[in-house]
Amino acid sequence: MHGILILAALSLNPVLIFYSTQLRNYALLFFFVTLLLLATERPLREERGAWIGVLLASVLTVLANPLGMIWVFANPMVLAAVAIFRGKWR
Repeated sequence: MHGILILAALSLNPVLIFYSTQLRNYALLFFFVTLLLLATERPLREERGAWIGVLLASVLTVLANPLGMIWVFANPMVLAAVAIFRGKWR
């Protein structure tokens, strides 16, 4: 019986409700950043039309959270560093 009362008190706590909504936003950002990094690898293999995936992943990352701009702007630097490391810089 005490467990049900504690569970009810925790589920109605405004601080925990606010924190859970904030956490959901960052989980979505993490998912789209991971998608962006996976999509970034495809142009390095010189696949046709791979840039469309990078563009789509970039847009979704920014829409998920404005902090996604950091990843979108850092993404070309990652591409350049990997291309230099692999010797494919033109």
